[in-house]
Amino acid sequence: MLDSELLLSISEDCNRSDIIAHSDKVVSDIDYQRYKNLLSLRRNGFPIHYLIGKKEFFSIDFFVSSNTLIPRPETELLVDTALSLFGKNEKINILELGTGCGAIALTLKKNRPMFSVTATDKSIKALDMAKINADKLGLEVNFVVSDWFKKVKYNNYDLIISNPPYVEERALEFNNNLKYEPRLALYGGKTGLNSLNLIISEAIFHLNSGGYLVLEHGAEQAKKVIEFALENKYISCQSLKDMNNKDRCLIAQRSI
Repeated sequence: MLDSELLLSISEDCNRSDIIAHSDKVVSDIDYQRYKNLLSLRRNGFPIHYLIGKKEFFSIDFFVSSNTLIPRPETELLVDTALSLFGKNEKINILELGTGCGAIALTLKKNRPMFSVTATDKSIKALDMAKINADKLGLEVNFVVSDWFKKVKYNNYDLIISNPPYVEERALEFNNNLKYEPRLALYGGKTGLNSLNLIISEAIFHLNSGGYLVLEHGAEQAKKVIEFALENKYISCQSLKDMNNKDRCLIAQRSI
Protein backbone atom coordinates (compact mmCIF):
# COMPACT_ATOMS: atom_id res chain seq x y z
CA MET A 1 0.00 0.00 0.00
CA LEU A 2 2.80 2.39 0.93
CA ASP A 3 4.67 1.69 -2.32
CA SER A 4 1.50 2.24 -4.35
CA GLU A 5 0.84 5.60 -2.70
CA LEU A 6 4.44 6.69 -3.24
CA LEU A 7 4.39 5.66 -6.89
CA LEU A 8 1.10 7.45 -7.47
CA SER A 9 2.51 10.59 -5.87
CA ILE A 10 5.47 10.42 -8.28
CA SER A 11 3.10 9.99 -11.22
CA GLU A 12 1.08 13.04 -10.20
CA ASP A 13 4.10 15.06 -9.02
CA CYS A 14 2.70 15.63 -5.54
CA ASN A 15 3.24 14.51 -1.96
CA ARG A 16 2.00 11.20 -0.58
CA SER A 17 -0.10 13.16 1.93
CA ASP A 18 -1.93 14.79 -1.00
CA ILE A 19 -2.82 11.37 -2.38
CA ILE A 20 -4.27 10.31 0.98
CA ALA A 21 -6.15 13.59 1.49
CA HIS A 22 -7.67 13.49 -2.00
CA SER A 23 -8.23 9.78 -2.46
CA ASP A 24 -11.37 10.42 -4.53
CA LYS A 25 -9.50 12.48 -7.14
CA VAL A 26 -9.73 11.22 -10.73
CA VAL A 27 -6.30 10.39 -12.17
CA SER A 28 -5.56 11.52 -15.72
CA ASP A 29 -4.78 8.94 -18.40
CA ILE A 30 -1.19 10.18 -18.68
CA ASP A 31 -0.60 9.97 -14.92
CA TYR A 32 -2.25 6.56 -14.77
CA GLN A 33 0.03 5.23 -17.50
CA ARG A 34 3.07 6.61 -15.67
CA TYR A 35 1.83 4.92 -12.51
CA LYS A 36 1.42 1.58 -14.31
CA ASN A 37 4.95 1.82 -15.71
CA LEU A 38 6.40 2.58 -12.28
CA LEU A 39 4.38 -0.21 -10.68
CA SER A 40 5.67 -2.66 -13.28
CA LEU A 41 9.25 -1.69 -12.48
CA ARG A 42 8.59 -2.05 -8.76
CA ARG A 43 7.02 -5.49 -9.18
CA ASN A 44 10.17 -6.58 -11.00
CA GLY A 45 12.25 -5.61 -7.99
CA PHE A 46 13.43 -2.15 -9.05
CA PRO A 47 14.24 -0.33 -5.78
CA ILE A 48 11.58 2.09 -4.57
CA HIS A 49 14.28 4.59 -3.60
CA TYR A 50 15.50 4.80 -7.19
CA LEU A 51 11.94 5.43 -8.32
CA ILE A 52 11.35 8.23 -5.82
CA GLY A 53 14.93 9.45 -6.25
CA LYS A 54 15.91 9.79 -2.61
CA LYS A 55 16.75 7.88 0.59
CA GLU A 56 16.86 8.99 4.21
CA PHE A 57 20.14 8.46 6.06
CA PHE A 58 20.83 9.73 9.56
CA SER A 59 17.55 11.71 9.35
CA ILE A 60 18.78 13.49 6.19
CA ASP A 61 17.25 13.01 2.73
CA PHE A 62 19.83 12.23 0.05
CA PHE A 63 19.21 12.14 -3.68
CA VAL A 64 20.09 8.74 -5.15
CA SER A 65 20.10 7.20 -8.61
CA SER A 66 20.98 3.86 -10.18
CA ASN A 67 24.57 5.17 -10.34
CA THR A 68 24.81 5.16 -6.54
CA LEU A 69 24.37 2.57 -3.85
CA ILE A 70 21.25 3.09 -1.75
CA PRO A 71 22.38 4.03 1.80
CA ARG A 72 21.47 1.39 4.39
CA PRO A 73 20.48 1.94 8.03
CA GLU A 74 23.33 -0.38 9.07
CA THR A 75 25.84 2.06 7.59
CA GLU A 76 24.79 4.71 10.10
CA LEU A 77 26.97 2.75 12.54
CA LEU A 78 30.04 4.04 10.68
CA VAL A 79 28.94 7.63 11.22
CA ASP A 80 28.11 7.03 14.89
CA THR A 81 31.51 5.42 15.37
CA ALA A 82 33.38 8.24 13.66
CA LEU A 83 31.56 10.90 15.67
CA SER A 84 32.35 9.08 18.91
CA LEU A 85 36.10 9.14 18.22
CA PHE A 86 36.51 12.91 18.17
CA GLY A 87 35.32 15.89 20.18
CA LYS A 88 32.70 18.27 18.82
CA ASN A 89 35.16 21.09 18.29
CA GLU A 90 38.13 19.09 17.05
CA LYS A 91 39.57 20.11 13.69
CA ILE A 92 40.47 16.88 11.95
CA ASN A 93 41.09 15.67 8.40
CA ILE A 94 38.81 12.93 7.09
CA LEU A 95 39.03 10.85 3.93
CA GLU A 96 36.04 8.85 2.73
CA LEU A 97 36.68 6.27 0.03
CA GLY A 98 33.86 5.31 -2.35
CA THR A 99 31.43 8.02 -1.28
CA GLY A 100 28.60 7.20 -3.71
CA CYS A 101 25.81 9.71 -3.11
CA GLY A 102 27.91 11.32 -0.37
CA ALA A 103 25.82 10.14 2.57
CA ILE A 104 28.68 9.36 4.97
CA ALA A 105 30.90 12.34 4.13
CA LEU A 106 28.07 14.86 4.15
CA THR A 107 26.52 13.51 7.34
CA LEU A 108 29.87 13.84 9.11
CA LYS A 109 30.29 17.39 7.82
CA LYS A 110 26.75 18.36 8.79
CA ASN A 111 27.17 17.06 12.33
CA ARG A 112 30.72 18.40 12.78
CA PRO A 113 31.26 21.56 10.70
CA MET A 114 34.86 21.78 11.99
CA PHE A 115 35.79 18.56 10.19
CA SER A 116 37.71 18.90 6.92
CA VAL A 117 36.30 16.18 4.67
CA THR A 118 37.58 14.77 1.38
CA ALA A 119 35.45 12.17 -0.40
CA THR A 120 36.48 10.05 -3.38
CA ASP A 121 34.77 7.80 -5.87
CA LYS A 122 35.83 6.03 -9.04
CA SER A 123 32.46 6.82 -10.63
CA ILE A 124 32.10 10.34 -12.02
CA LYS A 125 28.31 9.91 -12.12
CA ALA A 126 28.24 8.96 -8.45
CA LEU A 127 30.34 12.01 -7.57
CA ASP A 128 27.99 14.22 -9.57
CA MET A 129 25.14 13.00 -7.34
CA ALA A 130 27.23 13.59 -4.22
CA LYS A 131 27.90 17.16 -5.35
CA ILE A 132 24.17 17.72 -5.90
CA ASN A 133 23.52 16.54 -2.34
CA ALA A 134 26.28 18.79 -1.01
CA ASP A 135 24.75 21.80 -2.78
CA LYS A 136 21.29 20.96 -1.47
CA LEU A 137 22.59 20.73 2.10
CA GLY A 138 24.88 23.74 1.79
CA LEU A 139 27.93 21.74 2.84
CA GLU A 140 31.52 22.01 1.66
CA VAL A 141 33.27 18.72 0.98
CA ASN A 142 36.25 18.18 -1.32
CA PHE A 143 35.19 15.61 -3.93
CA VAL A 144 37.90 13.78 -5.90
CA VAL A 145 37.62 11.28 -8.75
CA SER A 146 39.88 8.46 -7.60
CA ASP A 147 40.13 4.68 -7.69
CA TRP A 148 40.68 4.24 -3.96
CA PHE A 149 44.00 5.93 -3.08
CA LYS A 150 45.36 6.52 -6.58
CA LYS A 151 44.57 10.26 -6.70
CA VAL A 152 44.80 10.90 -2.96
CA LYS A 153 47.58 13.46 -2.52
CA TYR A 154 47.90 13.71 1.23
CA ASN A 155 49.02 11.40 4.02
CA ASN A 156 47.75 13.34 7.02
CA TYR A 157 44.28 12.00 7.74
CA ASP A 158 42.98 11.49 11.25
CA LEU A 159 40.19 9.25 9.98
CA ILE A 160 39.75 7.14 6.86
CA ILE A 161 36.24 5.78 6.50
CA SER A 162 34.56 3.65 3.86
CA ASN A 163 31.67 1.37 3.02
CA PRO A 164 33.49 -0.50 0.24
CA PRO A 165 32.22 -3.32 -1.98
CA TYR A 166 32.28 -6.48 0.14
CA VAL A 167 29.61 -8.77 -1.35
CA GLU A 168 31.16 -12.06 -2.42
CA GLU A 169 30.59 -13.48 -5.88
CA ARG A 170 28.18 -16.24 -4.85
CA ALA A 171 26.00 -13.93 -2.76
CA LEU A 172 25.79 -11.37 -5.54
CA GLU A 173 24.66 -13.98 -8.05
CA PHE A 174 21.79 -15.22 -5.89
CA ASN A 175 20.56 -11.97 -4.33
CA ASN A 176 17.93 -10.45 -6.62
CA ASN A 177 17.52 -7.48 -4.28
CA LEU A 178 20.93 -6.20 -5.40
CA LYS A 179 20.65 -6.67 -9.16
CA TYR A 180 19.66 -3.06 -9.91
CA GLU A 181 22.35 -1.41 -7.79
CA PRO A 182 25.78 -0.64 -9.26
CA ARG A 183 27.98 -3.73 -9.28
CA LEU A 184 30.98 -1.44 -8.81
CA ALA A 185 29.67 -0.53 -5.35
CA LEU A 186 28.86 -4.10 -4.32
CA TYR A 187 31.21 -6.72 -5.75
CA GLY A 188 34.19 -7.41 -3.54
CA GLY A 189 35.66 -10.30 -5.50
CA LYS A 190 35.24 -14.03 -5.05
CA THR A 191 35.46 -13.86 -1.25
CA GLY A 192 34.24 -10.27 -0.91
CA LEU A 193 37.54 -9.18 0.64
CA ASN A 194 39.37 -7.59 -2.31
CA SER A 195 38.52 -3.95 -1.59
CA LEU A 196 38.60 -4.39 2.18
CA ASN A 197 42.12 -5.83 2.08
CA LEU A 198 43.35 -3.17 -0.33
CA ILE A 199 42.06 -0.35 1.86
CA ILE A 200 43.42 -1.89 5.05
CA SER A 201 46.87 -2.39 3.54
CA GLU A 202 47.14 1.13 2.06
CA ALA A 203 45.24 3.29 4.55
CA ILE A 204 47.93 3.03 7.20
CA PHE A 205 50.29 5.04 4.96
CA HIS A 206 47.73 7.87 4.71
CA LEU A 207 46.87 8.10 8.41
CA ASN A 208 48.45 10.31 11.02
CA SER A 209 49.95 8.56 14.04
CA GLY A 210 47.00 7.57 16.20
CA GLY A 211 44.58 7.96 13.29
CA TYR A 212 41.64 5.63 12.79
CA LEU A 213 40.37 3.39 10.01
CA VAL A 214 36.62 2.69 10.07
CA LEU A 215 35.29 0.19 7.52
CA GLU A 216 31.97 -1.51 6.91
CA HIS A 217 32.22 -5.24 6.22
CA GLY A 218 30.01 -8.30 5.90
CA ALA A 219 28.72 -10.08 8.99
CA GLU A 220 30.87 -13.16 8.30
CA GLN A 221 34.03 -11.20 7.49
CA ALA A 222 34.86 -9.75 10.91
CA LYS A 223 37.48 -12.33 11.92
CA LYS A 224 39.36 -12.07 8.63
CA VAL A 225 39.42 -8.26 8.46
CA ILE A 226 40.59 -8.00 12.08
CA GLU A 227 43.37 -10.52 11.42
CA PHE A 228 44.42 -8.67 8.26
CA ALA A 229 44.43 -5.33 10.07
CA LEU A 230 46.65 -6.77 12.81
CA GLU A 231 49.00 -8.20 10.16
CA ASN A 232 49.28 -4.68 8.75
CA LYS A 233 50.41 -3.28 12.11
CA TYR A 234 47.16 -1.63 13.23
CA ILE A 235 46.35 -1.65 16.92
CA SER A 236 43.11 -1.74 18.96
CA CYS A 237 41.32 -3.67 16.19
CA GLN A 238 37.73 -4.69 16.78
CA SER A 239 34.44 -5.19 14.95
CA LEU A 240 31.34 -3.39 16.19
CA LYS A 241 27.85 -4.86 15.89
CA ASP A 242 25.07 -3.18 13.95
CA MET A 243 21.42 -2.64 14.85
CA ASN A 244 20.72 -6.31 14.05
CA ASN A 245 23.50 -7.50 16.37
CA LYS A 246 25.68 -8.53 13.40
CA ASP A 247 29.38 -7.76 13.07
CA ARG A 248 29.48 -4.79 10.70
CA CYS A 249 32.15 -2.17 11.39
CA LEU A 250 35.91 -2.56 11.68
CA ILE A 251 37.68 0.05 13.77
CA ALA A 252 41.47 -0.01 13.75
CA GLN A 253 44.11 2.50 14.78
CA ARG A 254 47.55 3.40 13.51
CA SER A 255 50.00 3.22 16.38
CA ILE A 256 51.08 6.48 17.98
